[in-house]
Amino acid sequence: MKIKFLLRFYFAVDKVEEHIDRLVIKYAYDPSAEALPTAEKIAVLIEQKQLLGRLWAYLDNIMTGLSVTERNILEYYGFLRSGLKALGAEEVKAVRRVVMKFIRHARRTDCFKREISLLKTYACLTCRGGSSGRAGL
Repeated sequence: MKIKFLLRFYFAVDKVEEHIDRLVIKYAYDPSAEALPTAEKIAVLIEQKQLLGRLWAYLDNIMTGLSVTERNILEYYGFLRSGLKALGAEEVKAVRRVVMKFIRHARRTDCFKREISLLKTYACLTCRGGSSGRAGL
């Protein structure tokens, strides 16, 4: 589960970043807000964005070592809703091979516990609405 969660984050990071930016702008331009509490809220959002940026940079470092085809397979798997049982034998083999390769390279994910727990706050933004994940390999 954690692997799909990380893959969804990696491939949908733009939505998370955009959401945090919109929250910062919302708090910054609120004319009825008090200065100190608003500044604290903005500081927390900026810290969250930095933490998620660290996690994304780590994942991006792993992804750069993979081929374009392998990254496409990981994106397909990350957003797949139906599970591997609905795929053919060759597709399952290809997905499992690339996922295992990713797992071998992503050994340090335990160092990012704080970032991953923060990511759970924004998990709804990493889903593709209406997509069954069946884009094809």
